[in-house]
Amino acid sequence: AVKSGVIADKKPFNHVFTTMTKTAKRAIPIQTIQKIAQAHITNKNEALARDLFLFSFYTRGMSFVDIAYLKKTDLNNTYLIYNWSGIKNSVAKGNAGIGGQEQF
Repeated sequence: AVKSGVIADKKPFNHVFTTMTKTAKRAIPIQTIQKIAQAHITNKNEALARDLFLFSFYTRGMSFVDIAYLKKTDLNNTYLIYNWSGIKNSVAKGNAGIGGQEQF
């Protein structure tokens, strides 16, 4: 309508910032992950926290909620298949399948 001259271009979003800013990478070096994995921890709670962190890392960032809801039946031969508990009917991340189902 603006191109054809039917209405005037009032530029309603002229003062809205619409460009995307690049997010800085926040990855930690693999050497740090290796130090965490090899750390000798005697406190049970700290060992559990380390193990949960490493499990999440090894499963490409699986959330704690998804880890908490894992069942033995989610392990199928060499694959871990679970439903991502994020937004319903959405694709999770990485090589996710339909409906937020991930396979490792």
